[in-house]
Amino acid sequence: MKLVIVESPGKIKKISSYLGNGFVVAASFGHVRDLPAKKDDLPEKYRKEAWANMGIDVHNKFRPYYVTSSSKSAQVQKLQDLARKATEIYLATDADREGEAISWHLLQLLKPTVPVHRMVFHEITQKAIQQALQNLRPLDLSLVAAQESRRCVDRLYGYEISPLLWSLGPKLSAGRVQSVALRMVAERELERAVFVPTQFISLDAQTVAGFTARLTHFAAQRVATGKDFDSKGQLKEGAYPLSKSEADGLAAELKKHPLFLKSDEEKPFREKPPAPFITSSMQQEASRKLGFSVKKSMEVAQKLYEAGYITYMRTDSPSLSDEGLKGARDAVKQHYGAQLLPDQPRIYASKNQNAQEAHEAIRPSGQAFKPLSQAKKELPDEEHQLYELIYKRTLASQMIDATGRQRTLTLNHLEHLFHASGKTYDEPGFRTLYTEGKDEQEDDGQKLPPLNVGDSIKVQKCTVKNNKTQPPVRFSEPKLVQTLEKAGIGRPSTYASILSNIETRGYIQRTKNTLHATWLGVAVSRFLTHSFPRFLDYTFTAEMEQQLDDIAAGKRTRLDYLTQFYFSEGGLGQEVQQYRQRPPFDPDFTPVPLKEAGFQVRIQDGVPVLASGGKAVRIPEKLKPDELTPDRATELLASEETVALKAQSVNSQRRTLGTHEGQEVSVGVGKYGPYLKIGDAFHKLKVHASVLPHLTLEKALQHAEQAKQENQILKELKSGRGTIQVRSNERGRYLSSGRNFAPLPEALDLDSLTYQEASEMLKAHQSKRK
Repeated sequence: MKLVIVESPGKIKKISSYLGNGFVVAASFGHVRDLPAKKDDLPEKYRKEAWANMGIDVHNKFRPYYVTSSSKSAQVQKLQDLARKATEIYLATDADREGEAISWHLLQLLKPTVPVHRMVFHEITQKAIQQALQNLRPLDLSLVAAQESRRCVDRLYGYEISPLLWSLGPKLSAGRVQSVALRMVAERELERAVFVPTQFISLDAQTVAGFTARLTHFAAQRVATGKDFDSKGQLKEGAYPLSKSEADGLAAELKKHPLFLKSDEEKPFREKPPAPFITSSMQQEASRKLGFSVKKSMEVAQKLYEAGYITYMRTDSPSLSDEGLKGARDAVKQHYGAQLLPDQPRIYASKNQNAQEAHEAIRPSGQAFKPLSQAKKELPDEEHQLYELIYKRTLASQMIDATGRQRTLTLNHLEHLFHASGKTYDEPGFRTLYTEGKDEQEDDGQKLPPLNVGDSIKVQKCTVKNNKTQPPVRFSEPKLVQTLEKAGIGRPSTYASILSNIETRGYIQRTKNTLHATWLGVAVSRFLTHSFPRFLDYTFTAEMEQQLDDIAAGKRTRLDYLTQFYFSEGGLGQEVQQYRQRPPFDPDFTPVPLKEAGFQVRIQDGVPVLASGGKAVRIPEKLKPDELTPDRATELLASEETVALKAQSVNSQRRTLGTHEGQEVSVGVGKYGPYLKIGDAFHKLKVHASVLPHLTLEKALQHAEQAKQENQILKELKSGRGTIQVRSNERGRYLSSGRNFAPLPEALDLDSLTYQEASEMLKAHQSKRK
């Protein structure tokens, strides 16, 4: 029996049909091992090691300690049983760094004694599977090293910096790439918060010839538009602010006097088709045209890939294979006509020379693309819609250019100039099939009639409009993905998880099709940008991606890179130590307009608070940062329930108070808030973090005794597997075992409660929380 291991169970049926007898296909269900989430996940002998919380021994060549999650243990056991019966093993995980790493982890767990092969394919078709069998290769350890380096960097960043955020609020966390994406959204929100809207006047003249011209110069002076005002409402140099009285006066004149055509300029234009989809461009178009979120587009694309409809959907290469080029050109010729084909195939090159997904663009699979009519019959609506988008984009990339003429009319009345423009397509070319969506509306102009220079054109109607400048536009999902991609931040496979993570953490929210930072998100971003500017710098983050690419290409070693990242001058370890030695951070996040009006915005225990004149209220969760104007702030302070305003500056540095009965006593801020540590025992403190710098040993011990009394142990259930405690606090009774807990119903009889029953209740509660 030959064992083939893939990642997703959705691939098993189709791949099995292509392999035939003698093969058994099984799934790993993604990653089978990872770094431990907490030290309790480690074997007992490692839990007291200095690196246990991190799961990475930074002083021993950054050795990671991997564990198999409890949710994967049964599947791993199944794969081990199959591996013992196999005569050969084919590791057929996805063709990217993550897939390579999963194959490596499988090798470590299965410990096979039979031949092992790495099997790679980019589409699930019979031809591709057979070719993969004929082109087996060993594991690419450089790709594995790159994935492991990224995982270690992300763990080091998150576990070193997240605890410092707990001074702002419990359970806050930071991610390396997520923090940079959050910064983009948060800074855009603050730009909107300080934006000053400004009025400006425009004048449009609707002519009897059927087109509309806009006033661009008044008395030979260029008329100001919205782009001529800065964010503070100040007019830039070189633009004239047209007044309403001037516009009304000119409109009255044009009722009596015609406009004269001063010039008629026409320029040819040529539009090339967009490149075939890479992951990010597919995500952007699926959002614009289908309304899919980034996560949704990847889920639907995954189904299309597993069904054999498209090639692999995680790629940053827009190139097409010879097979893809032939398939696209054949489909264009068959369905749209040979006249739309250029003489030679169009070749698209990746901008990233070390692209981690080193294969072709997302396209219909095979050489003979499945027609849209077949897809409509076989696929659910969402999958059909995305396939149609990919199909048309791929074919359009191999069609001829669109060509036409751009025409601009200049009309005048005395020294006042008006302009009108229009675009005419003579050859629509690829636009016959496909036009790329845009985040902002673009005006192709209007249809302009034949005219001669010197012609007089009567004005039928004038429209004087009072306009208002608009604040910077919030990011949509596709626009944020595009911005991250252009900055070289993240990789195609990461964008969905980046957005999901910062949204789940409450740092951003969605309003229709846009993203905005919450007050908590603004606070976290400001803290990180202020405290660790180097690691929030866009260029620095992009350069890190390049270094990971170098590891994948074998140009740099994992150890060299991680040593530089963590131990070098300005490295993460050094930066964290320096942060702990600085004065406490001031969690004031007040936008300038509010600050100038005498208000203050702070974060207390993870909650945004508005204060003025010694009075403070919580800011409603749904109130966006740019909506909190001085007038709205006054209303809130008058209408909302007040809260206590606590001290100004906080930090999360642990402070030693002394000793008690031979054990060291210290205080600090942890994931769940302020704590007191006596020896190895932790006690939660019901105080604000700002109190800790002033807490004495005597007072701290009083708090500990109070907490002990409020958190009584009612019963202990013991077995050979450990001890489960039944505890009671102000919220009621609950089960406790290590870091796991579960609430207990008030009616439950404790005398009859067994260890087995308690253990099952703990497992059920933990499963529910996940």
